[in-house]
Amino acid sequence: MEAVYPFVWYALGSMISGLTFGALRVSLPIEKQFFVGVLVTSVTAVLPMFSPDVYILSVMLFVAGMSFAPTMVIVMNLGTIIVPPSRLTEGLIWMTTGINIGVALGSVLAGMVIDVFGARAGFSVAIIAGLVMVVIVLLGLRTLRATSAV
Repeated sequence: MEAVYPFVWYALGSMISGLTFGALRVSLPIEKQFFVGVLVTSVTAVLPMFSPDVYILSVMLFVAGMSFAPTMVIVMNLGTIIVPPSRLTEGLIWMTTGINIGVALGSVLAGMVIDVFGARAGFSVAIIAGLVMVVIVLLGLRTLRATSAV
């Protein structure tokens, strides 16, 4: 497979890790799994910035993609714990919509940054978004812990 479409490798890494994560039994509390997932996702967002060519970029995107699906599985699992059963469908739709809005806004912001500062600077949008997510999770960790314990 050629490295002409490097973002396909992100999806492939995500798919493989999602299938693997789904087959595992993780004993870590769900709120800690969420924190680890968000942390790894934000750290791996830095990798593409250091790629010297499209082939290395493909490998780095594959590695970065490996954190995405497990983190989304954890998010959906949190949703089934936090959202009342009578509103579960609506809650899962809101989570999916939030993810899609984040991806769309990230794309718009990255495009604007690329137009002004160049292609490599576009990766900074993902890095900043990752840092913001880590801060948000840290701020909400106590609430998540209390809610998942109930």
